[in-house]
Amino acid sequence: MAPTLASIGKLTGTGAYPLARFVYNYFYLPTSIDVTNPSTWTGQYRAVLDYLDPIHGWLCTTTPHAADAIKGQTWGQEIAAVYKSDGFAAIKSGPVAGSIWSGNSKCRDALST
Repeated sequence: MAPTLASIGKLTGTGAYPLARFVYNYFYLPTSIDVTNPSTWTGQYRAVLDYLDPIHGWLCTTTPHAADAIKGQTWGQEIAAVYKSDGFAAIKSGPVAGSIWSGNSKCRDALST
């Protein structure tokens, strides 16, 4: 089967491409930061988690983004278009899994992929 943006963006199941290359964002957090409790996010760690946290993060949220008044698309649509133009497929919203987070997200815990 030839890869398509739809098949490489699907993690498992019928129609999923059998090989995948995921783009990861790894970042160090000190033990004083509880990733499940945003009130503990301080300094530069708050900036990273506000963006990348699988449940609360702006990039990962399942809540629709606001529309860009100039382009007439939501920020989520614009992000997906950038992924596509770079040859990647955005992961659809689904269970985060892993051992720390629970719920649905457009990102995944590294242990769940």
